[in-house]
Amino acid sequence: MKKKIIVVGLLPLNEAYKKRLFMYEFEKNKIEYEYWSLYYIFYKNEPVIYNRIIQKNEKIFKTKIELLNEIDKISIDSIFVKEGGIEKEIIDFYLKVFQKKIKIIFLKWGCTPQIDGKDLLKKRLKKLLNIKKVILHIRFLLKCQKLNWLSKYNEKNIKILYAGIKFKDGILKNKKIEKIAVMSEDLENYLKINDIEKEENQIVFLDQDLPNHPDFDILGEKKINSKKYYKQLNNFFDYIEKIFSAKIIIAAHPKSNYSLETFNGRKIVKNQTATEIKKSKLILASYSTTIGLGTIENKAIILIENNDFSEFMKSKVKKIAEVLDIIIINMDVFAYKNIPKLRINKEKYQKYYNEYLGDGINLKSAKDSILQFINGDKL
Repeated sequence: MKKKIIVVGLLPLNEAYKKRLFMYEFEKNKIEYEYWSLYYIFYKNEPVIYNRIIQKNEKIFKTKIELLNEIDKISIDSIFVKEGGIEKEIIDFYLKVFQKKIKIIFLKWGCTPQIDGKDLLKKRLKKLLNIKKVILHIRFLLKCQKLNWLSKYNEKNIKILYAGIKFKDGILKNKKIEKIAVMSEDLENYLKINDIEKEENQIVFLDQDLPNHPDFDILGEKKINSKKYYKQLNNFFDYIEKIFSAKIIIAAHPKSNYSLETFNGRKIVKNQTATEIKKSKLILASYSTTIGLGTIENKAIILIENNDFSEFMKSKVKKIAEVLDIIIINMDVFAYKNIPKLRINKEKYQKYYNEYLGDGINLKSAKDSILQFINGDKL
């Protein structure tokens, strides 16, 4: 069995994912790798997404048993690269990796402020009424304890790369595990932008393709009404463009598939969000992870929601508004004769930057840190 890098992800392999998780760098450096897609394990309600040609280096797992069995087939010299933390859906995967003492790199970046316990109280109370879910949660907690115990015998094989103070700690409590501060993907992209790019008379909307976002299936959330949502957005955009005398650019979600008519002919760009934020004087968003880029140069931010947003979605928007001290506009009740009062709290912006984009100065690139670890160099 040959040593290889195994990138583990939740979605099908695509160009954006290959770039985001450094697979092009592996190819450039002639490093053998595979991509393990766990789409079916996480998104059971939307299997049709795999009606396409499976890409080279891609393996698809439809069940947890398939995933666990595959671990037995790989060399113990292999290295897993996993974006995010420890998910309950695949806790047995982590247990087996730790038991076999296979190296693993956790890349923790690209999140927004977590919802407080108060905001999730109703949801948690509902779970308490579901005995099956309570039992599953207790099992998960017990497995987390076992994972922490196993980590004591596997410290040198585990690395945590984190972007922002908030991601430094998590389920793994072992303080001897090496943790390396890196730049978030968004911050790294922003810093690569040529300084020639200056602020223009434009506003950017950070689109999340909310009516079609697959996360709702995982969370069991009701999807929002697409027709109503885009109609409200366009009416709101018309008003904002008028009062601020600036055009709105749509920074579309990478997986969206919009026509020009969706946003009434407004310019739509993909994979250029950092550039458009740098060029804009105002940011419109709901709870996109790229909101944090507005804190770098103290951009004004307005958060948008409507009455169709679920309790979870509204809690996310509310939490970001509290952390950044910015306004929320509900498009169902907004009085279009009013002018939004913009707030820029520089102290809170700086705190957000440190907590979610980069912890400290002279931060390392996540790509360089991963390549160092793969090559056996000290981080």
